[in-house]
Amino acid sequence: MSRAEHAPALWRTMKVPNVSAPTGALIVFVLSLGLLIFVSRGYAEHLALREQMAVNDHLTAQSQALSQALGRRMARVRALHSYIDATVTERGELARSERLDSYVAGLYGGATGIRMVIVTRGGIVTHAFPATAADEWLGRDLLARPIQGMGTDDVLRAMRSEAVTITGPVAGKGSRDLILHQAVYKERAFYGLVSASLNLDALLSEAGLSVDGIARGGGIVGVPGVIQYALRDESGELLLGAPELFMHHAQVANVRAGNGEWQLAAAPDDGWGQASREPLLLFRAAGLLATLLLSSMTYLTLDQQRKLTDAVSARTRELAAVNAALQQDIGERERAEAALAEREAQYRSVWELTSDGLIITDLETGAVVDVNDAFARMHGYEREIFLTLDPQAYIHPDTIQSFVDYHETVRAGKIYEGRLRGVRPDGSRFHAEVQGNAFLYRGRPHALGVVRDVSDQVAAYQMLEERVAERTRELNGLLGAGRSLASTLELDSLLSVLLNELRCLVEFSVAAVITVDEATDVLSIATGHARLPVERVANTWPLEMRSLDERVIRDHESVIISDVLGDSVDAAAWRTRSEALYGGIVPDVRSWMAVPMLLKERALGMLVFGHAEADQYREEHARMALAFAGYAAIAIENARLYAQAGKLAALQERQRLARELHDSVSQALYGIALGARTARTVLEQSDIAEERRALLGEPLEYVLSLAKAGLAEMRALIFELRPESLETDGLISALERQAELVRHRHQLIVESDFGPEPALSPAARETLYRVAQEALNNVVKHAGAQTVHIAIREAAGQATLTVADDGCGFDSGGLFPGHMGLRSMRERAEAAGGRLRLESTRGRGTVIQVDIPTETVLAT
Repeated sequence: MSRAEHAPALWRTMKVPNVSAPTGALIVFVLSLGLLIFVSRGYAEHLALREQMAVNDHLTAQSQALSQALGRRMARVRALHSYIDATVTERGELARSERLDSYVAGLYGGATGIRMVIVTRGGIVTHAFPATAADEWLGRDLLARPIQGMGTDDVLRAMRSEAVTITGPVAGKGSRDLILHQAVYKERAFYGLVSASLNLDALLSEAGLSVDGIARGGGIVGVPGVIQYALRDESGELLLGAPELFMHHAQVANVRAGNGEWQLAAAPDDGWGQASREPLLLFRAAGLLATLLLSSMTYLTLDQQRKLTDAVSARTRELAAVNAALQQDIGERERAEAALAEREAQYRSVWELTSDGLIITDLETGAVVDVNDAFARMHGYEREIFLTLDPQAYIHPDTIQSFVDYHETVRAGKIYEGRLRGVRPDGSRFHAEVQGNAFLYRGRPHALGVVRDVSDQVAAYQMLEERVAERTRELNGLLGAGRSLASTLELDSLLSVLLNELRCLVEFSVAAVITVDEATDVLSIATGHARLPVERVANTWPLEMRSLDERVIRDHESVIISDVLGDSVDAAAWRTRSEALYGGIVPDVRSWMAVPMLLKERALGMLVFGHAEADQYREEHARMALAFAGYAAIAIENARLYAQAGKLAALQERQRLARELHDSVSQALYGIALGARTARTVLEQSDIAEERRALLGEPLEYVLSLAKAGLAEMRALIFELRPESLETDGLISALERQAELVRHRHQLIVESDFGPEPALSPAARETLYRVAQEALNNVVKHAGAQTVHIAIREAAGQATLTVADDGCGFDSGGLFPGHMGLRSMRERAEAAGGRLRLESTRGRGTVIQVDIPTETVLAT
């Protein structure tokens, strides 16, 4: 058959329905326009959802910032409440009220927006801050005249609640204020209120909120333009913005405000959907342009086909060229199908290799259509077996309703986000985070879910909550310990309280409170046993003997020894220390810990803990003990200051008595002596008989000797009452007066051999004076001597005091019970860095020598 004969048959196979180009273009335009409208609606919903999410994210950040700003100010009110609670005595008096001003100044020094702070007892204002508010508020009864804008009921509500209550806003001077109250109770009895006036505008500004409730200039992704805000408290009182905002589909977030919650709302100023108008218009314009292009291409294609048909009927000889073009089209289609298959393979690779679980379910039936291997492994099943399971087999009964909610949410065209609890075949459970969205799969609506195992995050969060609870218990324990330490100002009683409170904070078998005397650099101990009462140890020792104590007290370092019998350097140092102090290893101690008691970077001593088992103390124990040691340092310093105040009062009373004796009795005795001398002079110059002169002169001499002895007694007594004259008159002058007193009072021969004034500190001079005084008293009471020799010499960098007598003596090697004076002299000498030597033999008298360095450098 010729080519001409083949042409009609070929034309008949290639002929298509007779559709004109305009008609075909119109059909394509209508179909494309319908598809564009459908897709445009979905895109509009997506843009609206993105706009709401952007506003919600910004609103959440603003609410958290506002909660934190309000929480920081409420924390300062609680801190002032805790301070007053700790300083209120059992009688309801505020101890150390003069320190309240400085404390509040330090507490609120860096706080912005706090306009005024007042403290009341009962309902009466006793303290007001700043000072400019004192004239207006001091003495005011808040129950009768509350703060402007606040009723008496608000005050009573704060009194009934132990938490911080918030009242307001109230009109201040050019601003709006919130009033924070917290009631103070002592022994379940109402003491008063702590109140603070908070500038609401400053609080809102710190949280990033404008006082007019409008955020200008956009700045939020997806939400250009202006954002309106509104804020109201738990009672519905409007604090910011317009109340209509809560009724116009605004996004709302909660703000923590003490025991209640405020609500913060936000919405675009020009309404929802305005932010997505421009991209939606661009999308629709692009879609319309694509529709027009597709219609034009259809028109051109159909028109070309028409022309081609006409050309085939007229020009059959171009059939070969047309056939070649057809083959080329077929090749392009095959290449397109290959590319499509390759893309499908890529999607399948992503499906199989992703670490998150993926699940496809039918939205109409709820049946599982497909899962990836990661999802099957997460639930502990083979993939083929999993497709046959009922959801109740792998979802915990407590969260099966969430699976139903998942399908309902996705079926409604929304994105689902939530958590489920999965169950594996072995009974183990895990927490999963689920996100789901609707999509078309095999021509039907399905749900695609992304499942991620978050068990580790949940466990970490639970562990964090447990640590927060543990820290809260520790802080409550420290607060109770601080209150107990504030209950006494007597040092020995305070040390007992310290050790008793330590039992509640840190477990131990043996504990000790070691304090350091800054003047002598000497340590003293109070110890307690877990099963025995507190004991005050009498022995003391110089600080420079032990490196461990230097690290704790001088370097402010906490030291933990896991095993005192181990091979570490600290363990060896501890054994050396224990041997030097106690003559061996302390029983019931395998673990050892010591922390410094610091007061303004100054160590008052250290707390020592011992446990009968090894590896019992860690860093958290040291941290807790160090926090308690701060309370202990303050309490010990207060006890010392209390004792010093008592000594100062006694010293002032002694000085007053000394002045009275000097101005009255001493002057009277001096007048008697002067009158006796005058009478004796007149008697000697008179012309009376010698016998009568001798008879009258004897009583005058007796009166004169009594007056001299009385004056010597009075000078010694005045010196005892005012020993500070050692600093002005010197040691030699004081010893001469003491020697003169002994001569006149006890008729002993006192030989003195004093050189120049030795170069001693005031404390060392008083030590030598007191030792000499005690030695002379012992001679008078016990020696039965006739002659006493007292001398002071300075040589070879030390001053030596010698007191010798010719009395009966005693056995110096014995224990001489009852002779507390000898022990007192020895302790005084050693405390001043010197030493005492005693030589005595029965029938041959006694010699006491005390050597004290003239230049003593004490360790700091």
